[in-house]
Amino acid sequence: MKITDRIAIALGVVDIGYVAWTIFGTVKIGATAHSMSQNVANVGLPFPGLVVAIVFLAYLLMAACGLALILRRRRLAWLNYVLLPLRLVLVLPTLYPVIALLAAAGMVLPPLATYIVIVITEIARCVFIYFWRREGSTPLTRTLPRRPIMVKK
Repeated sequence: MKITDRIAIALGVVDIGYVAWTIFGTVKIGATAHSMSQNVANVGLPFPGLVVAIVFLAYLLMAACGLALILRRRRLAWLNYVLLPLRLVLVLPTLYPVIALLAAAGMVLPPLATYIVIVITEIARCVFIYFWRREGSTPLTRTLPRRPIMVKK
């Protein structure tokens, strides 16, 4: 197995782990879609039901991307590109475990610096996925020998 495949699997494991951790935390505190919608409304965002639906969609896509990466399904790499804007708008970083560990250790970056790191790592993730996908695709080759073209006189 190539190192790029191992990195793709690791990215998939991180995504699945992040989704599982979020689901576990949500169930642990007893949150429901209605309570999440109320929280969104309390923050002042418009259309709280739509925002919660988009968040659910983002987590569903993250789980699908993670599973596709673990199974090394290069055909589904496009899901990562669709997920990029959602990750950036909803601040769902790939490296969330690293950010959480740094925060637990007392090393907290300023919010703007944190967001810049998130943008850089998410773009790097998509670039990696792009080249990983291309690495696995092989160009079609002719299996039949070429015949000379007959020219009529």
